[in-house]
Amino acid sequence: MQIKISEAAGKDVRSTYKYYTSIEKDLGIRFKTEFYSKLEDLKKVPTSGFFLYNKVRCRVLKVFPYIIL
Repeated sequence: MQIKISEAAGKDVRSTYKYYTSIEKDLGIRFKTEFYSKLEDLKKVPTSGFFLYNKVRCRVLKVFPYIIL
């Protein structure tokens, strides 16, 4: 399965990465690692996660307050 990240979502991920990096460099790296790990999980099992809206599934990152829709 292929996952497309919208332009707005990409900007949000970059902004979040920069924010965590400004606090601590390793924190930004940990965010990106967890984010892309969740995307890989979604590729393997697209029906994972829970419904937030009618037909929109989401995955919550474990360490960071961030949701992938």
